[in-house]
Amino acid sequence: MRYVSILILTCVYALLPAADPFRILVKTDNSGNSGNSGSTQFTLPLYPGETYDCTVDWGDGTTPQVITTSTSPTHTYATAGTYSISISENTVSGGFPRIYFADNGDKPKLIQLQQWGDVHWSSFNGAFSGCQLLVITAMDHATARTSTVTDFGSAWKNCGSLTTFPSINTAEGINFSYAWAGCDGLTSFPLINTSAGTSFQGTWSDCSDLTTFPRLNTVSGTDFFGAWNACSGLTNFPQLKTAAGNDFTYAWNGCSGLTSFPQLNTTAGTSFRFAWSGCSGLTTFPKLDTTAGQNFFGAWRGCSKLTSFPKLNTASGKEFTAAWYGCSGLTNFPDISTGVGTNFATAWAGCRGLTTFPKLDTSAGTNFYGAWQGCSGLTSFPKLDTGAGNEFGGAWNGCSSLASFPVLDLARMTSGLACFSGVNLPTATYYRPAQRSRGSQHQYRGDI
Repeated sequence: MRYVSILILTCVYALLPAADPFRILVKTDNSGNSGNSGSTQFTLPLYPGETYDCTVDWGDGTTPQVITTSTSPTHTYATAGTYSISISENTVSGGFPRIYFADNGDKPKLIQLQQWGDVHWSSFNGAFSGCQLLVITAMDHATARTSTVTDFGSAWKNCGSLTTFPSINTAEGINFSYAWAGCDGLTSFPLINTSAGTSFQGTWSDCSDLTTFPRLNTVSGTDFFGAWNACSGLTNFPQLKTAAGNDFTYAWNGCSGLTSFPQLNTTAGTSFRFAWSGCSGLTTFPKLDTTAGQNFFGAWRGCSKLTSFPKLNTASGKEFTAAWYGCSGLTNFPDISTGVGTNFATAWAGCRGLTTFPKLDTSAGTNFYGAWQGCSGLTSFPKLDTGAGNEFGGAWNGCSSLASFPVLDLARMTSGLACFSGVNLPTATYYRPAQRSRGSQHQYRGDI
């Protein structure tokens, strides 16, 4: 009976499928950004302090190497060339938890990911970052064991040779920051599961060849800083869930191919710094909820094809520097709320299509440097409250069509160089000598 049991057990093991290794292809004599090893060597990058228990077949017929420490092993080949390296876990799971190029080491030598295999991944943070020649030919992405990975930060950053990306399991991913940043060869992107993702900082930044983007689930996303920065090939953008987003700084900066923008939920957004700067193809802009917005520095800078602008709620806005700088197509501007705004430097500079300007509340404004510089179409200007202002250098420089100008309160002005340079008005229309007010301060009305 004992022999029968042994025989049955042996047969069962014989029927079990062999584990599939993780396989990569390397070219040992690639230099690029110079690897750490020689032209007949390759260093497999492991993550310091991680636990490893795996076997590496270096692909040259030599005895496979058992790895039980996190020290990155270097293998020397008989001759320089291209070799397929297979890595198998010795333990049930977790024997090869991470690969970690991290934009370093032998990154120019990795040219292909051939098979995901059965290895159990713990993290992809920095995994293939900087591997500019990497292409993914593996066909087993559906069974890749990535279901417990939460960190994809910079995983494929600057992998410029990738033209497509597989639909691996990213359901537990929380950190996607810079995951595909700099993948400027990508022409499409899959509908992966990003429902748990909170950080999308720079995730697809500089993916300039993308022309479309899928409607990913970004319902948990709070950080969209630079998420699609410089994605200049995008011609449209989907209706993503962004209700939890608070930081949209540089989010769509440089997306010059966009002609329209969707009605996204930006209710929680506090920073819109350079959010749509350089979106020179936009012809319209939606009335987004910007109630919580405090920073609008350069938000629509260079959106030169906009002919009108919606009356957004900017009541919480303090920073308006260069917000509409270079929006040369605007022919009118709405009466937005700017009552707590302190910085208006170059806010409307270069808006040469404006012929009139609304009477905004600028009572808290201190910096008006170049605010309306180059607004050559303005024929008149409202009597704004500029009593708190101290910087007026170049404020109306180049406003060559002004036919009249109000008497403004410039009592606190400390700098006004070239304030009215290029303005074709008699000095008397905007200059008043110093007068003693009823209080202790001097009042300068319309001074330069």
